[in-house]
This record gives sequence, structure tokens and C-alpha cells, in this order.
Amino acid sequence: VSESYRLMCRFKATFVLDQPALQGFDWMLWLDSDSYFTGEVEEDFAATMQRQNAIFGYTHVGREDAPVIKNLFDIALLFEASELGGSKDRPPAA
Repeated sequence: VSESYRLMCRFKATFVLDQPALQGFDWMLWLDSDSYFTGEVEEDFAATMQRQNAIFGYTHVGREDAPVIKNLFDIALLFEASELGGSKDRPPAA
């Protein structure tokens, strides 16, 4: 995975939420430049997420090969502790 892709993932996971332009918003829908809806959106996904008190939504769940995710959870916890560390009103998960 390229360094630029890793930096983009880091930005999306941390810094984008702190941008002044997003302050005061309750929701953000992130679509990549190559994203599109394949048909009519029949459900108000924001209303569904709000009704269920959700903090994150996703479109699908997949399975990855074991070598791809080896130590992923531990690395995610380390990233959270070093980059988020409970700062900005986002407490650490563990």
C-alpha cells in the first residue's frame, strides 16, 4: 500500500473530523471520487442511523485473508492511543 494511501486513511480517521468547516454538523457522508449510487436510494440512511443512535455506518462486510489482517486490532489500538489518546472528546476504546 502506497504512502499516499496510508496518509489519506490517517486523514480520514483523525484530522478530517477536526476541520473547522465540519464544526456544527452532526453527520458526514464520505464518497470517494469514484463512488456512485447504482440505483434509487430507498431508505433515509441518516434517519436510520439517528434512530439507532449509530456513530458509524457502512455498506458491506467482507472477509480478508489472514495475512492481510494479522495484528490489525493491536495496531489499531496503538494508533488510537498515539493519535487520538482520548483527545478532542474522543475517549480511547480500551
